[in-house]
Amino acid sequence: MTTSDVIIVGGGVIGLATALELAEQGCTVTVVDRQAVGRESSWAGAGMIPPGEVHLSSRGYRQLALASSALWPEFSARVHELTGIDDEYHRCGAVILAPEDDPAALDDEVTDWHTQQVETQMLDREQVRQTSSRFSNRLQQAYSLPGQAQVRNPRHLKALIAGCRKRGVQIREGEAIEQLDIRGDRLVSVRSANNVFQGEQFLITAGAWSGAFGELLNVQLPVAPIRGQLVMVQLQRPFPFIVEQGKRYLVPRLDGRLLIGSTESLVGFDRTVETDTIEILREFAACILPEVEQLPVERSWCGFRPAATDRLPVLGRAPGLENVIIGTGHYRAGLSLCPVTVRILGNLTLGREVEFDLHDFRPERFAEPIAEHV
Repeated sequence: MTTSDVIIVGGGVIGLATALELAEQGCTVTVVDRQAVGRESSWAGAGMIPPGEVHLSSRGYRQLALASSALWPEFSARVHELTGIDDEYHRCGAVILAPEDDPAALDDEVTDWHTQQVETQMLDREQVRQTSSRFSNRLQQAYSLPGQAQVRNPRHLKALIAGCRKRGVQIREGEAIEQLDIRGDRLVSVRSANNVFQGEQFLITAGAWSGAFGELLNVQLPVAPIRGQLVMVQLQRPFPFIVEQGKRYLVPRLDGRLLIGSTESLVGFDRTVETDTIEILREFAACILPEVEQLPVERSWCGFRPAATDRLPVLGRAPGLENVIIGTGHYRAGLSLCPVTVRILGNLTLGREVEFDLHDFRPERFAEPIAEHV
């Protein structure tokens, strides 16, 4: 049996970062994962960190996005100082291209950014071309988003794992939780096939696998995996900023690698990387940066985004259980919302006041009439 102050089920970016935070606050912490930690959606994504939010209308969500963007520089620097591992966090800026089927959508987005006091600049066709001579001549209207940042997520995860171990966090891999021992309004322990993990507080941060804990906790937790596929190519010279068009993007790394993403498929945990989809992504990239057409695919992969039915995170105490906290359902924003989520989960665990409005993210919302949480 392993006993700690806090048991965290799920070792993605949120679970690991929260473990590190709680360990630095003096807690003993064990992270339990069904496989190797840091290997699912946290690793698979592109590491984009927007300066706010314009696609979801939830006021609470926009508050989290703005706060998390502001927290990222210190969050990254602190982990770098602790471990010596550079996660390549930097504000690279972005150019947001008009969707092919709705060019007018850019005006609404720019207005939304301005209400959040986020800097943008509309770009006509000629200004887009001036932004980079490497762009295709076919590109039309766009806007620039100087506050867009990115982090090299595999390196950030490597740093979090190193930091956790340095601070004494126990990391238990290959331990799929199969059973919970609930007594009254408290969870006493969680069990894998071979081990028992006992704690005072429990955090469920299992990403796309979190839905399975709904039945175990007797809580409605409709979180499902949405598969996304990505492609990586090596540019002959680095590109300076992110490019987005709708839900697809180009994310350039400092070493010249270019991530091209992403797709969305509701196919369960099917890890198939589809050849035709990879080609579609390459064609998308080549329409923006023609040089991509001549480049071979260096690597392709997929990941599973944890998506709640309303596409909002699930943050708060599990209904009916005073010592279980849920932090999941971040959909496309697990990495970008990590610093603010860690602050929330850490404060909930330690019994401190949470400065953010969590109404839209309550775990119990799925059991309420729809009008209660629209």
